[in-house]
Parts: sequence; C-alpha cells; structure tokens
Amino acid sequence: MIRMPKLLAVGLNMDYYSDPGLFNRLSELCKVIMGQEKMIQSHYTEDTSMIKTKISFTNKEQVTLFRYFEIYKHEAKTINSQVITEICQQINRTEKEIKQWWYNRRSDIRDNTYIIPVNVKLVLNEYSIWSAQPQNQIQFDDK
Repeated sequence: MIRMPKLLAVGLNMDYYSDPGLFNRLSELCKVIMGQEKMIQSHYTEDTSMIKTKISFTNKEQVTLFRYFEIYKHEAKTINSQVITEICQQINRTEKEIKQWWYNRRSDIRDNTYIIPVNVKLVLNEYSIWSAQPQNQIQFDDK
C-alpha cells in the first residue's frame, strides 16, 4: 500500500482533486520511504510565515475602530501613527492588530465589499460618529 500513493490516498479518504498539494507531498513521501528519492527536510516542514491568525474584537472595540475609520478613511492611503497610538490606548490592543484591521477595511473599500456590521452601525448612529463623546450613555454587550 505504501508503494502506491493513490491507494494510500484512498485509504485516507482523499484524492488528487480534494487537495492536490497534500497529494503531491504524500507521493513524494512514498518515494522517500521506498528509497527512490533522498529526503529533503524543507519539503516536509510547514511554512509558518504564511499562517495568519484571525483577530477578533469585542463590540465596544469594533465601535471605536469603525468610528475612527469612518473619520479618517478618505484622508490618506496610510493611517497616521498618532491615530494608531490613540486607538491602541483606547481599546488596549497592539499597533499590529490595529494596522491589520485598518488595512483590511481599506482593501474592503477597494474591492467594493466594505460594510459596517449592523450591531456596530446601530451604536454609531446613536454615538454620532463625528464626535469624540457619545450623545448618551451606551451599554455594550461584549460576548
């Protein structure tokens, strides 16, 4: 079975079309096990530089982020570092997280997929996007 990558793939409930990259790696590994090829370690290590984690923000943090984004989204292609620092202090997050979120929203505008989530939009309507202070006290339900 190990000599036949296709049978091994069937045993693992996969085929070439389900994941071509994994299937090719499996074929290479079979050749190494059978002694047909020399093992090259870099072929079998995971490239962690491409792995990104999704950062999630609470409702309150999203309101702050969208409020600033609505104010500054048309001013420049890059965000002012002073604004980033101000947002970081308000929501207690790192600059990297804020910049990642900001540039993702810029991409959404470019791709014409930019939307403000309904729960955030409702709060922003009451919050008055353009002011630094809310018009009335708003309760956040952070889940």
